[in-house]
Amino acid sequence: MQPGDSRNEKTWNLLIELTDLFALYSLLIIFVYDIRLISSAKETAWVDLFFDDAYYYMGITRNIVERHLSSFLPPFETNGYQPLWLILLSLSASIFGTGLHSIPIQMHLVALFFILSFFALSKKENGFGFPTILCGLFMPIIMMTGLETVMLPTLFLLFIKCDYWKKRGICGSLLFLARLDALSVVIARDLFIWIRGQKNDFKHYLYILPVVFIYFVFNYIYFGTPVPVSGLAKFIGNHIGENTVSVVNWLMVFKYPLSAFLLMVYVLLALQKKIAGAPFFNEISILLIATLICMIYYALFSGWPIWPWYLWGPFLIVYYLVLQAFTLFREMFIAHTFFGRKIYCKNFILLLGLLLAPAAPLGATFVFVHNKISHPYQFAHFNGQATSPTWETKNVELVEWIKTQHIPENSFFAMGDRSGAFGYFLGNKYRFLQTEGLVGSYEYIRALKNDDAENYIKNLKIDYWVADREEFLEDGDQIGVIEPVQGASAHIGPYLICFSRRGILLNQSYSLKGAEPQKRYLFSGKYQVQCTNKLKNEFRTLRQKYNGIRSQAFPLHRPIPSRKRCPNQRIQHKKG
Repeated sequence: MQPGDSRNEKTWNLLIELTDLFALYSLLIIFVYDIRLISSAKETAWVDLFFDDAYYYMGITRNIVERHLSSFLPPFETNGYQPLWLILLSLSASIFGTGLHSIPIQMHLVALFFILSFFALSKKENGFGFPTILCGLFMPIIMMTGLETVMLPTLFLLFIKCDYWKKRGICGSLLFLARLDALSVVIARDLFIWIRGQKNDFKHYLYILPVVFIYFVFNYIYFGTPVPVSGLAKFIGNHIGENTVSVVNWLMVFKYPLSAFLLMVYVLLALQKKIAGAPFFNEISILLIATLICMIYYALFSGWPIWPWYLWGPFLIVYYLVLQAFTLFREMFIAHTFFGRKIYCKNFILLLGLLLAPAAPLGATFVFVHNKISHPYQFAHFNGQATSPTWETKNVELVEWIKTQHIPENSFFAMGDRSGAFGYFLGNKYRFLQTEGLVGSYEYIRALKNDDAENYIKNLKIDYWVADREEFLEDGDQIGVIEPVQGASAHIGPYLICFSRRGILLNQSYSLKGAEPQKRYLFSGKYQVQCTNKLKNEFRTLRQKYNGIRSQAFPLHRPIPSRKRCPNQRIQHKKG
């Protein structure tokens, strides 16, 4: 190495250290702000910091610690969750308590632990820490909204660096317990080694297979099904292969400018070197195979859309592309070369390094904070009022109304989509059915599979129904509510219940910022009526059409009327 190169390397290392420190500072500022908000403000101010599904974990954690039952709310026990995330949250709650604000704070802190672990491992193994935070801000739903996917980057880095089968077996088992479809990483690694014609050691399955077997047996004994009901619910009524179009969403992460730029850098590097000799080629290849396995699995067997947190594979691919890009910048900066050609404009190269090193985390932090300020799902003021109404803030307001109106304890509520925060804040003094079956019992799943859920819920004698949609089926005085609605390929399972308009106890209709007006009602079960033939026929037609029910409930691509768009409505109600 030339003396000039040595000085350049020291300058580069200093830049990276400063950038890593800035990224850590930005991350801690965000988490300190969020935790202060949770501990100091009303629930409406922070409820949207967590994605709706995170509240299922909170509710089940509370009941495991307080009642020693795996239940979201009475009366149903459930296994509708990924086990490792729930175990960690339950251990934390058993030490620090199950207060209404305490569990969300603990969830945030456990997530922060895994982000910092990801940062430290990346710094140690790859020389850069800030790409972990950059990617976390780029795709916050993976890392910062209370979901189990925050564990996967750390566990992947541990797994991929294991050179001994016992360690690899332990890390592979943890990947499986963190998220069942992450077992694809283990399979992908072995396929990659086989494709390259290298000798493989399969002894890690001596650890992984017993863990998988014990998990399935435990679930079958205690819950009647070896796999989570949340997964089973998404397969009900699916025509195999019909939902293939949904897997396109796995590739949507690469539509963003950052991803496109990183792919371009990777292609340029591949043109300069043999692709197999490029840094992080193994990791990216394994993740591509794992993503392909997941895509095929969900395309064939799931009838639901692909949600953003399923994209943990593409998230990690973007992370490695960021590493690849900055590895290339490092070579350019130190050697003053651009793809092997010497560049003599030293000041230009220095300026390029000075700009690029801090620009990525700085830009990502700016975008993230800007989104917090402007986007209703991410930010609220300390005065306790959200910047814009959301279904989560409406869930909190509904629980406040229920308690203000002195709705009798042990009353039975039912709600499907968007019900996580409602159930969590409602608490164990009431009974609750999650009508999608995500955190319900296997008996309800069987009723859906047998297309007999309508009779099942009649026997439950539901007192109150909550429904939050863009549109309902309507015929004169009747409003038809379809449950569940998220299945795109769901030819059996969904059912129709109808209410008289007199049964609307509470009208919480609202406008999402920049989106369609949302119709949200609390119905009294006393006003459930026999559906008209018109509503029944419309329902049958929708159910047999791919994406029929979902597109009717959430016609997201419909133009927004300029004059009819409803303002933020106050809560309207009548005594029930």
